Amino acid sequence: QETRLPLFLRTARGLEPTEAGIYFYGKSQKLLDDMNEIESGMESIRRNKNNLRIGYSCGLLRLRQTEAMEHFESDHPEMELSWEEGTNASIKEKLINGKLDIAFVVGRIPAQNMVEREILSRRVCAVIYKGHPFYEKTSITVADLRGQQLITLNENYQLHSNLLSSCEKEGFYPLIRIKTMEANMIYQFAAEKLGIGIDADIHEKETLPDGIRLIPVEGFIPWTGYAAYSKDRENSRDIQDFIDAFNA
Repeated sequence: QETRLPLFLRTARGLEPTEAGIYFYGKSQKLLDDMNEIESGMESIRRNKNNLRIGYSCGLLRLRQTEAMEHFESDHPEMELSWEEGTNASIKEKLINGKLDIAFVVGRIPAQNMVEREILSRRVCAVIYKGHPFYEKTSITVADLRGQQLITLNENYQLHSNLLSSCEKEGFYPLIRIKTMEANMIYQFAAEKLGIGIDADIHEKETLPDGIRLIPVEGFIPWTGYAAYSKDRENSRDIQDFIDAFNA
């Protein structure tokens, strides 16, 4: 009635589209697709307006200040926080692909449209067991690691990449005996005298196993954590407040 043309003809075989019906159908599909996209976009805006999606690289989640986070939530009752933990690479990828609003990661983000705010930097240490020649030293160098059997996190972690790069600068490839996904296993294996551990100095000394010391490795690339987010969210007060709460 609105087009003032018949769109279908009733035949013995059922309804068949007219020339006008075929034309109308073809043009209407783009309109319907556009409408669905508009509805989907509006729903996404509605859903994300009060939702902060946060990703933590493994190892950074334990640095989260519970009391500060509670203050943030009480000061922002309208916000819904959702968070996840993953490998350093996977959290960076999700941030780049827009699946996270904030990412707490180790190392820089390989994308140009990101803001990176350094939140901490820690020296890297050798995890030395009692009886090892390095045990009484106050520090060692990367060159001292040459020929030593090493225990480190695996390729999913920035520390592993930093170990390879630091040793490469000194002209050798590290002798890695054990690669693990759990930082606490580095200390357990070192305590069993299976090698020298490599880890960032982010632990309380009283939590170290007996007979284990952390000896700074001079010349090692620092373990640096960043809070990262898209430049499109640079003026978001919620994001800035959350990062401040994390870094309190």
